[in-house]
Amino acid sequence: MREELKGELEVVMRVYFEKPRTTVGWKGLINDPYMDGSFQINDGLRLARKLLVDINDTGLPAAGEFLDMITPQYMADLMSWGAIGARTTESQVQRELSSGLSCQVGFKNGTDGTIKVAIDAIGAASAPHCFLSVTKYGHSAIVETSGN
Repeated sequence: MREELKGELEVVMRVYFEKPRTTVGWKGLINDPYMDGSFQINDGLRLARKLLVDINDTGLPAAGEFLDMITPQYMADLMSWGAIGARTTESQVQRELSSGLSCQVGFKNGTDGTIKVAIDAIGAASAPHCFLSVTKYGHSAIVETSGN
C-alpha cells in the first residue's frame, strides 16, 4: 500500500510505547513490557528500540508520542514524527523538548477540544529554548535548542 500511494501519501507506522494515564492502568510497553506489574523498564526500552530499528530497516517511517524528557533520548533518532498529546500540549516541558527534536512534531488539541493550545505550542516549539534535561548518556545537562 505504501508503494502504491507514495506519490500522494506518506504511510507512517504509529508506534506508541507509552500510555498517558489520567488514573491508573497499564502504562505501556516501555514501563511494563511483560504486563505483569514487574516494571522491567530496561527491558521495555530495549524492546521498543529494537522494534523501531526493525521498522526502520523495512524502510517504513515510525511515529510515536513523547510523554517525558528521558525516553526520547532512547527513541527520537529512530522516529520520523513525534506527537505531543492533549494532556501535555500545554506543558512547557514538552514544548521545550519539541524545540530540540530532530523530527517533526505534532501537537494535539487541548483536552477541552479547542485548538488554541496546539497553535501556541507550535509557536513555542519553533523558538529556541534553554532548559535542564538529560543527555543520551543519562547525565544532567543544560540544553540549548534552535527551535523546530
